[in-house]
Amino acid sequence: MPLIKSAIKKMRQDASREKLNQSQRSALKTMLQKAHLTREKEFISRAISLVDRAAKKNLIHANKASRKKSALMKLTAAVTKAPVVKAKTKAVKKRTKK
Repeated sequence: MPLIKSAIKKMRQDASREKLNQSQRSALKTMLQKAHLTREKEFISRAISLVDRAAKKNLIHANKASRKKSALMKLTAAVTKAPVVKAKTKAVKKRTKK
């Protein structure tokens, strides 16, 4: 336990910052899970926003943020890409004379 007044204050600050950072990390993880499970554009865009903010505040490394955003963008592309449904047509074979 620190004895110096400034060290005691630093411990209090560290404890409060740790709580705030932990809650922000938890919110980020939750939103990433929601985005991957629901695959809705709304959750994906929120998750991208939270990843950007977390990287800006140094909660996560910039490269990790880039990886997460890339995965979310791929998910967005998969969601927006409409499934291609081919109409089943009967193939007409031409008879050839032999």
